[in-house]
Amino acid sequence: MGAIVAQAESYLSDEHCTGASIMPGFSFSDTPENGFWLYMSATAETALRAPLYELAHTVWGMREQFARQTTSLKQAIAIAGAHPVDVGPLIFADIADNPGGGASGNTIWLLQAVLGAGLVGGVFAPFVDRDLVSRATEVGVGGEFLATFNERADSAFSQRLSAPATVLWAGNGDYDCQHGVYAGSRVPLGPSCVLEIAGNTVIVISVSQQLLGEDFITHFGVDASSARFIVAKSRGHFRAGFSHLVSPDQIFEVDTPGLTTADLSNMPWKHLSRPIAPLDPVDSYQPEILIFEPRG
Repeated sequence: MGAIVAQAESYLSDEHCTGASIMPGFSFSDTPENGFWLYMSATAETALRAPLYELAHTVWGMREQFARQTTSLKQAIAIAGAHPVDVGPLIFADIADNPGGGASGNTIWLLQAVLGAGLVGGVFAPFVDRDLVSRATEVGVGGEFLATFNERADSAFSQRLSAPATVLWAGNGDYDCQHGVYAGSRVPLGPSCVLEIAGNTVIVISVSQQLLGEDFITHFGVDASSARFIVAKSRGHFRAGFSHLVSPDQIFEVDTPGLTTADLSNMPWKHLSRPIAPLDPVDSYQPEILIFEPRG
């Protein structure tokens, strides 16, 4: 995307060009107009067409790079199981359940798979489940109980999971962000708790939020750097908040069911104009140019 932005900005050196921008669209918008749009403004129409076609050609030539390459759930568990306990964490991004994109932040696929494989040393952050936080708060720090995730959730992706748990922490989760894209901001998480489940640490919050960085975890008294692996409910914002701790090759985007899935073919499209890449095999394209006269 950076290369496309740079090319768009390069046209501003033309004295007739007064603006250039790219509008890749929100991929989950189920509208006929959804797609990759380009915008330019100029003092003369003749200054628009050539750079617009050129930029459109660049975008079309890069279309395969926009298809996400994800790790299957089975592969993720195998990678986590083979990773040593004491060499620093891997990060498994649960990108299909990103609260920052509108997902509920409470799907259990990765947690269920980790528990099923008997893996330990994982940190899961965060689950959004106010009812579970309330139950853990009632039990109190040090107390043990049967934790039920999504006991009253009604989303198609929010299946239940019950497991014995010990309450490690309970209180107000709000914190001052120091790492990543929200550094310097107060992040509201509401009443929160930390649970120990079969040798893994699970952070549960009440206010919908994605994992933003290492300090999201350390705020709760959990040492993120000593985790075997971290399961992040986030699609991309977490990367900046962990750049000092892990390298890109230690991050795996996991293909699990969820509202913000990277596999757009899983979405029940009704209004999207077809064919469209990358959902359909499209070998050629004809850009549509809309010219708007200046106002006033």
